[in-house]
Amino acid sequence: MSMNGAALAAALEASQAKAIAALGKAYVRRDEEPDQDLFRQLMKGMGLDDDFAITFLFHAWDVLREQRWSEDQWRLADEDARYAQGGGRDDGPA
Repeated sequence: MSMNGAALAAALEASQAKAIAALGKAYVRRDEEPDQDLFRQLMKGMGLDDDFAITFLFHAWDVLREQRWSEDQWRLADEDARYAQGGGRDDGPA
C-alpha cells in the first residue's frame, strides 16, 4: 500500500471509530427504546459488518443506558428529598 493509501486507510479507520462512538452516544441518550435494526443498518453503512461486534456494542450500550437511567433516578430522588425538606428544586438558571 502506498503512503497515500496508508494515510487514507488510517483516516477512514479514525472516522469510523468516531462515527461509532457518536452512534453509541445517540443510542445511550435515547429516552425511548432504541431501534436496533436502524442502528445495525447505520453501522453496516459505516462498514462495520461483523455481527458479533455489533451485538457486543448493543449489549455494552444497553449497560450504559441502564447506568444512565439509574443515575437519573438517584438524582431525582435526591432532588425530591431536598424539595420535601423545603430546600426547593434546582431548576437551573432563571
